[in-house]
Amino acid sequence: MTSAMRLAGAHFPVAVVGGGQAGLSMSYCLGQRGVEHVVVEANEVGHEWRVRRWDSFCLVTPNWQCKLPGYPYQGSDPDGFMVRDEIVRYLQEYVASFRPPLVQGVRVDRMRRGADGVFELSTSAGGFTADQVVVATGPYHTASVPALAGRLPEGVEQIHSSGYRDPSRLPDGAVLVVGSGQSGCQIAEDLHLAGRQVHLAVGSAPRVARFYRGRDCVAWLDELGHYAKGIDAFDDADAVRMRVNHYVTGRDGGRDIDLRAFARDGMRLYGHLTGVSGTRLEFADDLKVNLDRADAVAEGIKDAIDAHTSWISRRPGSRRSSGRPGSVEITGGSRYPPSTAAAIRCTGAVPPVAQACTSLVCRGSTAGVRAASRPSAGTRSSSRTTSTRAAGWPTSAARSPVRPRQSPPPFRWDEAPAMVYDAHRHIGVLPAHPFYGGPPVNPDINARATIRELIADLDAEGTERALVIPNYGVPDPAIAFSFNELAVEAAQTDDRIRAGLWVSPRPEDAARTEQALALVGEAGVRALKLSFLLGGRATDPACRPQLDQIFAQARLHGLVVHVHTSPGAASDIDEVGNLVEWYADSVPVHLVHFGGGMSGHIKLIGSRFFDWIERGKRVYTDLSWAIGFAPAWLVLEIERRGVGHDRVLFASDQPWGDFEGEFARMAAATGGGELAELVFRDTFAALYDQPTPPNPSDPDSLSHQGADA
Repeated sequence: MTSAMRLAGAHFPVAVVGGGQAGLSMSYCLGQRGVEHVVVEANEVGHEWRVRRWDSFCLVTPNWQCKLPGYPYQGSDPDGFMVRDEIVRYLQEYVASFRPPLVQGVRVDRMRRGADGVFELSTSAGGFTADQVVVATGPYHTASVPALAGRLPEGVEQIHSSGYRDPSRLPDGAVLVVGSGQSGCQIAEDLHLAGRQVHLAVGSAPRVARFYRGRDCVAWLDELGHYAKGIDAFDDADAVRMRVNHYVTGRDGGRDIDLRAFARDGMRLYGHLTGVSGTRLEFADDLKVNLDRADAVAEGIKDAIDAHTSWISRRPGSRRSSGRPGSVEITGGSRYPPSTAAAIRCTGAVPPVAQACTSLVCRGSTAGVRAASRPSAGTRSSSRTTSTRAAGWPTSAARSPVRPRQSPPPFRWDEAPAMVYDAHRHIGVLPAHPFYGGPPVNPDINARATIRELIADLDAEGTERALVIPNYGVPDPAIAFSFNELAVEAAQTDDRIRAGLWVSPRPEDAARTEQALALVGEAGVRALKLSFLLGGRATDPACRPQLDQIFAQARLHGLVVHVHTSPGAASDIDEVGNLVEWYADSVPVHLVHFGGGMSGHIKLIGSRFFDWIERGKRVYTDLSWAIGFAPAWLVLEIERRGVGHDRVLFASDQPWGDFEGEFARMAAATGGGELAELVFRDTFAALYDQPTPPNPSDPDSLSHQGADA
C-alpha cells in the first residue's frame, strides 16, 4: 500500500480515483503493463458493499460471473450468489492477490487540468499530480432523492435505500416501497418475508426469470454473447447506459421476483408515485402497463433462448406471462388488490401515509431512494399492523428457482403446461392372466399393440415426447423381452418417441438380456428398463453380474436405467435404493413411481431423495401412481431445500396409469410456473433427448462396492 504521506506532492503517470472493483481492475491491468500509478480510495476496500447494503443483500448474478482481471471466483459454489460479507471478502482477497499501489482513507475533492496538460488533484491528504486520471467512483455513490420527498408529512422519517438494513429497524406496521428496480423489489421482498404489510409503487423496470429450461438465465445470456457485446455495438448506446437492470434475486439460491405473486400473497401494488397531497400519496394509473411490460421483457428473453436452442413451442399462447405459480391477473387501475378495508382508502390510489403506513420507501431516478415514514405518536398505535410472517414464504435459507408456498393455489387449466413430455409409458398387449388367484383378466385395457395406435394416443393427448418401454406385468419375462424391437421401431418411426429396452437382473434371463443389450446402439434408444417384479433382488449375489453388465452398457452408451419401485419385497426403495448407491455416480437412475406407495414416498421425500442429490447421485424420479399427498409435499420440499427441481419428470405409465389424471395432479402440484416447465418438459429433454454424458469425475469401473463393504 502507498502511504498517504508520500501521496502529497507526488507525481504519477496515472491516478485512479476510486478503489472499488472498477478501480482495482484498472490497477491490475496497468500493473500488468508496467505502468506506474496510484489508486486513491476515500474509505476502504469494500466500503460501499459493507456499509451501504442491507443485511440480507446478495448478488443477483451467479458467482461464476465474478471475474475480476486475474482473479476469477475462487469459491466452491459458482452457481450460487455471494452475500454481502462474501462480496467484501472477495474484494479484499483480490487486493491481497496483487497488492496494488492503494491509498485508503483519502478523499479526492477536486481535479483540474493545468496549462501544461497535467492533472492537479486536491485530496484530504494534500495535492498531487498525474499525467492521466481514471475516474472509477461508480454511478450510485450519491443518493438521488425526488423533490416530492420534501412534501411528505412532518412526522415522516425518510430512509434512502443505502440506509436500509433490516425490517426490525423500521417502525412497526406497514411499509410503502416506492420503486420496483432491483433494490426496491428486493427490499420489498425482505420486508414481506418478515411479515410486514408492504405497499409497492411499481415503476417501469423490466424483469427476467431466474431459471429457464433448467439453467440460470444469466448463463443463457452469456452463451448468447450478451455480456460480450460492447456498449458501442448498441444502436442506442446512451439509452443502454441509463437503462435500469432487470429485477430478479439471488436470495436463498436464486428465484424469480414475481410482483403478481406478491400481490396474491397480500402485498399491495400501485402505479408509479406521482405526488403528495397532505397525508395522501398520488399514483399513476399505469400498474397493469408496467407489469405487462416487465413480463414482456422476461418472455422476450425466453424467446431468444428458445431461438438459440432451436426449440419452438408448437402450442402458441401457452406460456403464462408471469411464468410463476399462483400468479394473479392485474386487470387495470393504479393498484392491486382493490381496497375494501379501511386501512387504505384508494379512489385514484391515494393511501393516507401517516395513518396506513409506518414506513415509506422511495426510489429516485438514478440511485433507488427509499424512505421510511414514521407516523405521529397519536396515530401509531391505532395503525399498527400485526407482524406475522407472510404465509408461504421461507423462514430458513433455501436454494430454489421457485418461491415456496404452504399449499398449492387452486389449479387453473389455462396455466397448464403447454408442452408435455411423458417419461414412462408402454407398448405391447399382454395375455390375460389370473392375477392374485382370480380368473384370467386383462386389466391394461388401454394397452396398444401397434405403433399406429400409440402415435394416435400421442396426437390426442398433445404429447410432444414420450419414453416408450415394453409392457410387462405377467410373470413371464419373455413377453416383455418380445416387445423390445417394437419399442425401437416406434422410436425410429416417430421422432417424438424414445425407446427403453427391457432387461433383467435374473441370471436365468442372461441370454435374453444379452440380446436386448445388442440393441443399445439402435437409433432412438435412450434407456434400459429394469424391474424386480418378475424376479431377482438387488442384493442377491446371483444378480450382481447381470446388474454390472446392464449398468456398464448404460454408461458406455449414455443411457438411463429406468427402475420400477413399489412397497415391500424386492421392489421396495430400501432394496432398489442400493442401485442408486452403487451405480448412480456414473449412470442416471430413474426411480419409477417414486417409491410406489406411502412408505416409499415418506422415505424419499423425508430425506433420502435429497440426500442422494446433494451427494452427487444422478437420481431422477416420476410420480406416476403416487399417493395424493406426495406431489404437493415433494414440491414444497424441493422449494424449501433448493434441490431436486431438475430431477422430477412427468409420467403417465399408460396403460397402467391414466394420462389425464396424472397430468392434472402434477400440473396442480407444480403450479404452472418454471418448476412445471422442468417437470413436464425440460428435465426429460436433458435426460432422454440425447445420450447422457458420463460424469468425468467417476472411476472407470462400474462394479458396485455396496454388497461387500
